[in-house]
Amino acid sequence: MDKANLSVTANSGTLSYNGSNQTVSGFTAAGLVGGETDRVLAGIRSARTEKNAGTYVTTASGSAANYNLTFVDGTMVINKAPLTVRPNDDARFVIQADTPGYAGASYTGWVGGESPAVLRGSLAVARSSSGPDQNPGGSNALAGIYTGALTASGLASDNYAITYVPGNYTVVPAEQLLIRVANASTLYGSTPTYSVRSAQYLKGSTNTIVDLTANASLTGNALSLNDGAGGLTALTLGVSSPVLSGAGQLRAGGYQLATKQISSTSSNYSNTVTLTGSLKVTPAPLNLTFSAAGKVYDGNTSVSVSATDNRLSGDAVRVSAVGNFADKNAGVNKPVSVSGVSLEGSDAVNYTIGSAGASPTASITRLPQVDWVGGSSGNWFDPANWAGGAVPDLDNVAAVNIPAGVTVYKGSSTILVTDPTRYGLDSPGAVVRAPILKVPQAPYQVTVMQAPDGPRAGLVHIELRSGVGEAWIELPLTVQRWIRAADPAALAALPEGIELIQLADRLALRVLPERLQSGDLTLRSSQGDLTLRLFKALERPSAGW
Repeated sequence: MDKANLSVTANSGTLSYNGSNQTVSGFTAAGLVGGETDRVLAGIRSARTEKNAGTYVTTASGSAANYNLTFVDGTMVINKAPLTVRPNDDARFVIQADTPGYAGASYTGWVGGESPAVLRGSLAVARSSSGPDQNPGGSNALAGIYTGALTASGLASDNYAITYVPGNYTVVPAEQLLIRVANASTLYGSTPTYSVRSAQYLKGSTNTIVDLTANASLTGNALSLNDGAGGLTALTLGVSSPVLSGAGQLRAGGYQLATKQISSTSSNYSNTVTLTGSLKVTPAPLNLTFSAAGKVYDGNTSVSVSATDNRLSGDAVRVSAVGNFADKNAGVNKPVSVSGVSLEGSDAVNYTIGSAGASPTASITRLPQVDWVGGSSGNWFDPANWAGGAVPDLDNVAAVNIPAGVTVYKGSSTILVTDPTRYGLDSPGAVVRAPILKVPQAPYQVTVMQAPDGPRAGLVHIELRSGVGEAWIELPLTVQRWIRAADPAALAALPEGIELIQLADRLALRVLPERLQSGDLTLRSSQGDLTLRLFKALERPSAGW
């Protein structure tokens, strides 16, 4: 029978740079026949993992027993993360000169805990030559507010799309208070701590700067200032243009400080206060505790993991991670490794990946049965030949179902079963069904079982057991009915050198060592599938067997 043609296209994906490795995996298939699904394509793989922004090709590869495959590439796009750079607001008195470099800049948009250290170039801040807002055609030395006069430049990045936003500048006249607050930094969700760098005003009558820094006090965000002459100024610190998270907290990023609720009784300066300073809100560590869900054996090591964490209530964050067992085999409380942890969601920017708890454990339970989905012949250990890619090896599958006319190979030798411990047939309840059962030379004996409730047409039940000094020979045995100790015709049909032994509740076909020849033992059924079923030693099958 000719193979069908199948087109396999690697999945494409568009992502945003997040400072961590990201993966686009999977594929789509066009041309499946006979109602088959992509479960028969377990031998095909497609995955690409990249960290940096760019465009990459995704590819698929592998094989499928019944299809001629054509592979089509996909595309993985990692877009640059948006990064906003804003010069910090700055100010000076009218009698002073601009400070070189001004007050630096604030950044909004870092991912993965990154900082300006990942950028190329050097930050440059310049001030416009235009006059103040009320007289833009005048000199930029005039007292007044210069909205948007500060501009930044000079930075570049492969992973960030940089947008520059202008900052403001103020030339403070006489008899106005200028308070400079030190640039502050706080973890997301925490209360910032502020400190006053300077509190001053320009005395117009003498053209001198009066320093009141020692008279300033801060409690939380409440600032009070004694002017030294019986006057008092009180104000509250806040940020201009706050952006809040789902939890109602300032989102991670850079903010300009601003004055709120100003009151003043000083006769030395007016109620107009110019305040400079910035607040950087840095992402908080999201501490994760992972758990893994158990699964039924499927031939691979992957396992679904989920996490609990310490996010603030109301924040929208999704934790993605990849879980893997050390091997694919069935077992209880198997350790699970967790990798590829990433954060997504509208509030993910507020967190970095913090500590993780102990590695989770989970169990892989035995698959009750797996069906052969390969062609009329194939390799036992090729995942493409088994539904879902679940290769029935070791103790991973209780039963396999192989259609009529199928010959299974291991390498270049025709095999259906060898050492039971290698094929998942070493535990009670394991089953193999096939029209032809071939077993290569091995020190085992074949036992033809009698059903407790009597013969059943078209079925032969066989048990494999270790036998000292015994091995298989090629045996042209055609089973057309139950072999019974009281059936002379059955005894006469046995070739020379094959003994039929009555054992308690079963009969045994035994190959005598002195009559051994090279080759495989082949049992054929003329009416239905042979069934290989394992039981504990001397255990009697149940009535429903």
